[in-house]
Amino acid sequence: MSLGALARESRIIKRYNLTREFYDEQIAAGNLWCSTCKRFKPGSEIAGRINRTKCKECVRIQGRKDYAKHKVRDNARRLLYAKQNPMAEAERDRKAHLAERGLDGAWYQRTLNKQGGTCALCGGHQNHAKQKNLCIDHCHTTGKIRGLLCSRCNLRLGQLEQYPGWFERARAYLKKHGTPLPSPKLRGL
Repeated sequence: MSLGALARESRIIKRYNLTREFYDEQIAAGNLWCSTCKRFKPGSEIAGRINRTKCKECVRIQGRKDYAKHKVRDNARRLLYAKQNPMAEAERDRKAHLAERGLDGAWYQRTLNKQGGTCALCGGHQNHAKQKNLCIDHCHTTGKIRGLLCSRCNLRLGQLEQYPGWFERARAYLKKHGTPLPSPKLRGL
C-alpha cells in the first residue's frame, strides 16, 4: 500500500472515530469510503475511474449542480461547436436517436442500404433539403420501427396518423374548389 493510501486510511479512521477493525472489515468486504457522503459503500457503487473516492450518487448530485451552474456557458459552447461542425452534430444526433430506440449505426446503415440510400416514401436522398440523416419512422401506437424517411415524409405521415380521415377531407376540399390534385402519385391513395 502506498504512503498516500496509508495516510488517507489513518485520516479516515481518526477523523470519523472508526476503529481499525471496523475499517479493515469494510475493506475486506469490498466496500470503499465515499469522501463526499462519508460512508462505506459497496465497491460497485463507487464511480468507475481509477482512484475515484466518490460514490456514483454523489458524482451524479455534483454533476447536476455543475450543470446548473454552467448551463448557459456550456450550451453556448455546444451551439458554437454544432455551427462549426454540422456533420459531427448530425452524427451525434443520429446516434442519440438510435440509442433512444435501442438501435445502433449498423442497423441504420443496413436499413439505408436496403432502401437504396433514399427515403422509403418519396425516394429522396438522405441529404436532400439539407437534411443530413433520414428519420427513423415508427408507429406511435405499437413502437414498431418501419424504416427511414426524410423529414418531410416523416412529418406528413405523422400528421396522417394523428388525424385519421384528414387525407380524404383534404382531397374533397381540393375537388370542391376545383383545384387539381397536386401529385398523380397521391391519387391512388
